[in-house]
Amino acid sequence: MKTAKEKELFTIAFVFNEEQAEKMAQVGVDVICAHLSWTVGGENSIVQRTSLEEGLGIAKRIFQSAKKTAPDSFLMVYGGPIKTPEQAAFFYQNSSAIGYIGGSSFERIPTEIIIRETTDNFKNYEKLIKENEMLKKELIKKKGFDEIVGQSRAMQEIYDIINKVADKNINVLVKGESGTGKELIVRAIHYNSSRYKGPFIKVNCAALPDSVLESELFGHEKGAFTGAIQRRLGRFELANHGTLFLDEIGEMTLKTQAKLLRAIQEQEFQRVGGTETIKIDTRIICATNVDILKGVKEGTFREDLYYRINVVSIETPPLRRHKEDIFLLVNHFLQTIEKEFGKKIKRIEPAAFDMLMEYDWPGNVRELKHILERAAILTEGDVIKVEDFPYQIRNLGLANPGPPDHSQILKTVGKRQEIYEKELILDSLEKFNWNRNKTAEYLGITRRTLYNKMTKFGISDS
Repeated sequence: MKTAKEKELFTIAFVFNEEQAEKMAQVGVDVICAHLSWTVGGENSIVQRTSLEEGLGIAKRIFQSAKKTAPDSFLMVYGGPIKTPEQAAFFYQNSSAIGYIGGSSFERIPTEIIIRETTDNFKNYEKLIKENEMLKKELIKKKGFDEIVGQSRAMQEIYDIINKVADKNINVLVKGESGTGKELIVRAIHYNSSRYKGPFIKVNCAALPDSVLESELFGHEKGAFTGAIQRRLGRFELANHGTLFLDEIGEMTLKTQAKLLRAIQEQEFQRVGGTETIKIDTRIICATNVDILKGVKEGTFREDLYYRINVVSIETPPLRRHKEDIFLLVNHFLQTIEKEFGKKIKRIEPAAFDMLMEYDWPGNVRELKHILERAAILTEGDVIKVEDFPYQIRNLGLANPGPPDHSQILKTVGKRQEIYEKELILDSLEKFNWNRNKTAEYLGITRRTLYNKMTKFGISDS
């Protein structure tokens, strides 16, 4: 080292103790590095038995010995128990060290870790693909139920049927009044089935004349009729490996019903004006707001088609039969209104909400949505009031000028209470398998009181 200095070379000395540090300082070595043994890290490295504090003590003694002779020399640390930049900083803060030498700690170890993580990822690639597929499926399932709102007994029964039939490759008929959310039910079935990756195709049978409907369903060949300038695929083909939703099936003519029946039975059809038989794998789900069975009796709907599409039926209840869900529906629609129209509604006045509960909703959930949209847009502030509702709602007599009609208000509150009480009793009976003693004890009433309430609400386990 002395010869190197005489040749004016830059010198670094690795020392293990105070005596070595002093000798190196005497010959004017530029950098004196406290050697704390080999660097650690990695799976195949040496075992480091020196603690961080012990290593700091060794370095301090080496530095003190060097400074006695060469106070201006640079002092550094090599190896030892230092594995991270934070541990190196600990040395800098508690000693006169200006740097650390030990590339394997800061370069080799991170590289080893990255390589190991990468190879582990390759090993788990198949597992990750399956997990990703499962998560995607769960998200799609959630999407299927996102727009359906309600926790009433009637809605819980629908959710139960959806879960049971969704993955069974059977035809389903959804029945219910207009505005009860039949399409939402159909979409939930599709997205919870094994066909969720396939297409979801909808046809409104009431919106199309018979000649057009046949072409829409089965497609047509070029020149099949005036205006058929090119081949067109029908909805059956487009829905292959997916779901075909036939809305308002009760409005279909007998002629088209016959062709539909064959397509459902054989899973094959011919395009209008064509001779080629086309095989398909399509699930049929139908919806109607009319009594198809009545149509069967009157001869306007084929009986064989009725039983073919009605393997399982789901009836969407009118809103007047599950008014306990109005609170949840209102909250849901107000959130939608804020997103669509940028109008935030904080609340609805109690008197206005009572009107929503009292009204019979002939237009069902769709009517509730439209009335809330209208009220939210017309109201001056962020609270929906009685006067923001249309005439048919305000005409219920709950908000007449002058002194409030307390008897009418109590009647409204009483009706709402009865709805909740009936639901509570039904849920409790099911919870205890219709054991009346346990149910009465759970509700904190006598068995006789429970029996009277069951009679009052028409609740029976038969």
